Amino acid sequence: MTKAIFNTIVIIHAMVCIGNLLCFFILPFIEPPWISLPCCSLIFFLSFQKEVQCPLTRLENVYRHKLEMPPIKRFIGHYFISPLRKKIKKEVSFTFQGISLKD
Repeated sequence: MTKAIFNTIVIIHAMVCIGNLLCFFILPFIEPPWISLPCCSLIFFLSFQKEVQCPLTRLENVYRHKLEMPPIKRFIGHYFISPLRKKIKKEVSFTFQGISLKD
C-alpha cells in the first residue's frame, strides 16, 4: 500500500509541475498583466527557489524513507534534469568513443 501511495504522490507532483509550466506560458495571454505577472512571478520563484521546499517533495521523502529509498532534494532535478543529463552524457561519450582528444 505504501508503494501505491508513493507512486500516486509522484504522479500528482509531476502533474502539478507540468501544470505550473503550462500556466507560466499560457497565463500572460489569457489574463491581464496585473493578474498574470504576480502569478507568473510566484510560479517562477517557487520553481527555482532552493530555500523553499515543496510540501509534496517533503511528503514524497516521508514515503521514500518508509520504502528505504534515498531522499530527494528537488523534484524537477531528480525526475527531469538528472535523467536528461545522464542521457546527454551517454550520447556524448558514445559519440566520442574511440576518438582521442589529445594532440
